[in-house]
Amino acid sequence: MKIKLKNICSVLLIMACMFTLTSCKEVENAEKAVTDFMTAIQNCDYETMASIGNGMDADKINTTDEQSKQVFDNLFNKTTYEIKSAELQEDKSVLVTADITTVDVGKAYSTAITNSFSQLLSNAFSSEELSDEESEQIIIDNLVNELNNSNTGTVTTTVNIKVLKVDKTWKVD
Repeated sequence: MKIKLKNICSVLLIMACMFTLTSCKEVENAEKAVTDFMTAIQNCDYETMASIGNGMDADKINTTDEQSKQVFDNLFNKTTYEIKSAELQEDKSVLVTADITTVDVGKAYSTAITNSFSQLLSNAFSSEELSDEESEQIIIDNLVNELNNSNTGTVTTTVNIKVLKVDKTWKVD
């Protein structure tokens, strides 16, 4: 009887260890999905973002507008992140907590609009009239300058990222 109980305990212990190891591996794989997704954001790699993002369509998130690309490139390539924790949830998803640091977009936008308004206003009183495209480019140029200005500063936000297993692949939800 003692041997039988010992064998049962051994089997249960082995199963518990296997479950723990499997859970750890699942969490690591989910963390890797978040790391790959954040790297894709930093590189403005819309195809990779769409492949890792649950329900994302590359055509919808990819922009062919050169002005938008200018802004996104200058914003996203300065984005950094640090994964703080990852926990397996009851629903078998993984909740990854990360600190994401990026340029203070609010400050950059506010300063860019102020500078653009000054430029556009002074231009309005000159003899040379700007087209809508030229006016838009002044705003974009000022925004890009502010995104690259070290005085603009950064903002760090703690976010919870849900990662789901879809067709045996981890996807950022």
